[in-house]
Amino acid sequence: MRLEHLGRVRDIEIACFSDPWPLAAFRRELVRKAAGGYPRVLVEEGEVLAFSISWFAADEANLANLAVHPAHRRRGCGRALLQDLLEEARRRGSGSIWLEVRAGNARAQRLYADHGFQTVAVRKGYYRKEGEDALVMVKDLTGGKD
Repeated sequence: MRLEHLGRVRDIEIACFSDPWPLAAFRRELVRKAAGGYPRVLVEEGEVLAFSISWFAADEANLANLAVHPAHRRRGCGRALLQDLLEEARRRGSGSIWLEVRAGNARAQRLYADHGFQTVAVRKGYYRKEGEDALVMVKDLTGGKD
């Protein structure tokens, strides 16, 4: 992810989430790259189709945000970004990857479960605008490949 991608990234964020991150948050992620941030975009023919934001700290990774523009869903974009994160986490020696996903987002939950993530907790009312719960999911990277 680079500065020139931020307008499209923000458009995708607004199209996908009811409580979107502000543009300033994405700008901060570009600065965080040197401090463990891992902002990524999936680009096809010059157009940003999807993005992810992850953070690395100590021996853990956290997937903070993953979104695919609605017009480009069901084409493997989210899967590709998740696979990229898995590879980077292994390269960095992470022991696990953590994430929160909306309790009502069955499609995202299936994607994560297909990649070996398991639900370990529920955060009640985590998504403050709707008061929706989040499932906390984790993938252990110490036990081998997908």
